[in-house]
Amino acid sequence: MRSFLFRALIIATATLLTACSSTQFTLYKHSDYKSSDYKPSESEPSWRITVVKKAMADEFVCSINDSVVVEGTFRGFSKNFEEDGSYREKKVKLGGYRASFSGSYEYQIRVFIDDREIGKFDF
Repeated sequence: MRSFLFRALIIATATLLTACSSTQFTLYKHSDYKSSDYKPSESEPSWRITVVKKAMADEFVCSINDSVVVEGTFRGFSKNFEEDGSYREKKVKLGGYRASFSGSYEYQIRVFIDDREIGKFDF
C-alpha cells in the first residue's frame, strides 16, 4: 500500500510539473541579410521560433530551429524584462510583460528580430 501511494504521488507531481509548462511557436521567413558571409538559398526553410514557459517558474526560453537563443525571467516583483541574443547575425530580443489577476499571473511575451516584431505570445 505504501509503495502504491508513493508511486501515485510521483506520477501526480510529474503531471503537475508538465501541465505548468507551456510552448508556443511561430515561423519567420528571413529574406534580407546584412552580412555578405551568409546568404540563404531560395529553398532554405523558414525559421521556427519557439517560446517555452518553464514549469513552476517565471522563466521563458526563446529557441530558433531548436537552438536556444535567449532566456528571460521576471525578477522579484518586476512587471517586465528584456533580454538580447543573436542568431545567424540577426539581433533577437525577447521582451516580457506580466499582469496579476486574482493571485495568478498572465504573461505576454514578444519576440523581435532586428527590431521588427515577429511574434506575440500569451501565456
